[in-house]
Amino acid sequence: MPTGVFGAMMQVELVNDGPVTILLDSRAESDGVVIDVTDRLSRSGIIGATPARGRPCRHGPVPHSSPRLAVAVVLAVVVATGWFLYTRNIPLVEVAPVRSGRLAQTVVVSGRVLAPAKVDIGATITGRVLRVAVDDGAKVAANALLIELERSELEAALAQARATERAAQTRIAQWREVAAPNARELVTQAEANLRVAERDLARQEDLVGRKFVAEARVDEARRAVEVARSQVATARSTAAANRPEGAERQLLEDQLAQSRAARIAAEAKLDQTRILAPANGVVLDRAVEPGDIVQPAKRLMTIALDGATRLTALIDEKNLGVLTIASGRSPRPTRSRASVSRRCSSTSPPGSMRSAARWRPSSRWRSPRHSCART
Repeated sequence: MPTGVFGAMMQVELVNDGPVTILLDSRAESDGVVIDVTDRLSRSGIIGATPARGRPCRHGPVPHSSPRLAVAVVLAVVVATGWFLYTRNIPLVEVAPVRSGRLAQTVVVSGRVLAPAKVDIGATITGRVLRVAVDDGAKVAANALLIELERSELEAALAQARATERAAQTRIAQWREVAAPNARELVTQAEANLRVAERDLARQEDLVGRKFVAEARVDEARRAVEVARSQVATARSTAAANRPEGAERQLLEDQLAQSRAARIAAEAKLDQTRILAPANGVVLDRAVEPGDIVQPAKRLMTIALDGATRLTALIDEKNLGVLTIASGRSPRPTRSRASVSRRCSSTSPPGSMRSAARWRPSSRWRSPRHSCART
């Protein structure tokens, strides 16, 4: 201010482009300074201040505090509080020293567990399922019952076949006790009748020569001889047929064999109502329920037979470097923590981009049921 009187009354205006801090001093009038500030805020950002009339205005710098310092203090308190809460919940961990070593490389592929053999179980006859004795995943022994069919009709057929066989045996006994002896007796009777007829013919011829009887008597005697001879031939044929090596006995034996075969067939059909396991194994799939109508050529269940299993997997050619024939690489199923003790047995074909690696079990791992559970 070029001119003026120190301590005189003044009008002061200030144009401020930015933020402004105004301190209101409430000290007593004895200090010699009282400031009356009126804020006039407008869109132009002009702030005017007019001191009270009759009171001196103290010149010099007005004391004020920095907002950055307050913000810094608040941020420091927040950060310190957050760090304290964070470090209080961190668990203590053990620290291992760093060592140099070889890294284990893992190749993830999709593969299959191959059993030594799979057997499809089916029925050999048409029938209704009465009972299913096993379920999926069941361990079965050789000749164990798997499926049972209804057997009432086949049991009746078997009873009829057995009755027919007994009837054939009875006819053979009847032949032995009645037919064969009767045939021999008929031969004896026919031969006796022939001798009587021949003697009667000789008598009649003698009487005709003596002119005691007519020629008609001779003709009748001759006819009687011919009939007797025919009866003898018939009796001898019947006796020959009823011999142990004769045709009649052979016919009875054939009837007995036929009835016996029918009985065996009925028993076999009855046995086919019980479907048994062909060998020791594990049931992989069951596709039958009680009450189903089954027929031949229909698969009812599948069994994996016990024995050494194989793992096959399709591996990219870039990963074949980690595998060698008979290497000790142990594959591990993704859903299990335990590895399977196996050795790579072969890779084929060697020149393709994707090769199939096969593992065979070592002597320390022999459980086929365990392998099926790891499929």
